[in-house]
Amino acid sequence: MAASAVTRTLTTAFAGLALAAAAPALPATAAESGAAGVHPDGPFAFGDQAAIAFPAGAYPEEYDWDDMRDVTFAVDSVERSGPESVQYRLVIETPELGRVFGVADLRPQCFADGGASDTPTRLPGNVELESGTYIYALECAVPADARELEIGFDQPDPHGEPLAMVFGGTAEAAEATEADGS
Repeated sequence: MAASAVTRTLTTAFAGLALAAAAPALPATAAESGAAGVHPDGPFAFGDQAAIAFPAGAYPEEYDWDDMRDVTFAVDSVERSGPESVQYRLVIETPELGRVFGVADLRPQCFADGGASDTPTRLPGNVELESGTYIYALECAVPADARELEIGFDQPDPHGEPLAMVFGGTAEAAEATEADGS
């Protein structure tokens, strides 16, 4: 997905979500420049996987920084669930790390046509993940006339620094998925 004004706006919004009230936003070109705080491979299309490598080990003092393992994130199955809402899945695949992987602070938020369409959402259910695949069915408000849709969140990297991850596509694609029953 090519960087656009919508993507730059979303990347700026998510790059400091955890510190948004206290810290200034990243420059508008953060997505294109690979600035700190933005996933270097993003933004991602719906269905793409984004990976962050974490060290194996039960406790910080036991982390093996030579044994990094990818935790992957994807936003898929994006479709209209009503005239002004979209449902989607957040899929997290966690390798064996020797500990649980916490996602209690991960709060996805939807943006339509460059503006926030709802507030960040807490993940329902289990937020302390053992190794395996976890699927969260989520929904957000999206105006009926929205053309661009992006879903983003901050996930701390192995050093605890927030890393913005943005997944996107067109709202028309969400409508087409609903219309053809796939």
